[in-house]
Amino acid sequence: MKTVQVFLLISVYLGVGIDFPEIGRIVEFNAPNNKNLTTMKKNLLIIILLISINSFSQSFTEFKNDNLKIEFPETWIVLPKEKMPQLALVAYRKPENSVDRAQVTININIINIPNSSLDKTYSDLVDSISEVENFKLLKNGNVDISSQPFKWLIESHSNYKDKNQQMHNYVFVTYKNDKAYILTMVAFSEVFDTYKSIFDKISKSLIIN
Repeated sequence: MKTVQVFLLISVYLGVGIDFPEIGRIVEFNAPNNKNLTTMKKNLLIIILLISINSFSQSFTEFKNDNLKIEFPETWIVLPKEKMPQLALVAYRKPENSVDRAQVTININIINIPNSSLDKTYSDLVDSISEVENFKLLKNGNVDISSQPFKWLIESHSNYKDKNQQMHNYVFVTYKNDKAYILTMVAFSEVFDTYKSIFDKISKSLIIN
């Protein structure tokens, strides 16, 4: 069970570890210091307005492998598999410009868990992620996607590098053929609502083989 919990945490918190100025390289996230935090938030407000205008006209591309297929905005970057081989997919939004720090990522984790269930997998997931600082379970529920039952949740927590920066995770989990499938969509809390409709579209496109 310890191994499963570790992989769940990797899946959920990968989004805070991508440094956008160096596309495709996993590094420690350099969070802004307090002096620059106000400037950053002003820039994020401008970015939110631009995103709101463009979000409804985005074209989507399809990713598929032997286990699943899913769609996401075609301008997003797919992380090379060798960079994070334990995950089935990592994709993240390309920044608009040098001041664009609105981090938005998705990742899919597939974990072998024989003789389990959707309820047990979901319970283990919540137990794992609830240990992080300032964790708040905001919403949760059940949904069928392409006839496959899922459980989902939205939670917030403090960035592990900068406690002043709040993150939102939107997570879908299902269980099929002795495997847990976890789709995690991550954004700064300031821009989460702006990306919620895109996250919904991404999740509805997920098909488990």
